[in-house]
Amino acid sequence: MNIVLSRIDERLIHGQVMTAWIGYSKANRIMIVDDDIYKDDFMKQVLILAAPSNIKLEVYNVEKMVEQYQKDTNNTPAILLFKNPLYVLRLIDKNIKLGSIDLGNMGSAPMRNKVCKNIYLTDREKEILKKIAEAGCRVIVRMLPNDPVKELKDF
Repeated sequence: MNIVLSRIDERLIHGQVMTAWIGYSKANRIMIVDDDIYKDDFMKQVLILAAPSNIKLEVYNVEKMVEQYQKDTNNTPAILLFKNPLYVLRLIDKNIKLGSIDLGNMGSAPMRNKVCKNIYLTDREKEILKKIAEAGCRVIVRMLPNDPVKELKDF
């Protein structure tokens, strides 16, 4: 498996991901990891329709992603997308190695506090991201590929 970008962004498939990140990463495969979306056939269809026709979009729960990761010999450049940092931590806990995770948009919501522009986190999300970093995965803040890379720990 050739993961060229791992990213947490609540919006998942949207203009920024489609234009900037796909062009930057040269990916032609998007793998969404989310236990809730995996069970929601309607939402899966919406996401598939939102992806460009030349991009293969797949939705996995954590267990199926682990299985896919272990057996996948495909060298197609792929983007891993997450809506929730919890699923990143669960993959890491299953020995899936991610060198870094980009934080994209995590919007304002009850119990969330502003960390920086476009990123609001609950205390629980901060704790999860800290565990991800402690596991050796670099947690960076970057909305667009050409933005300067900033470490989450610096905020």
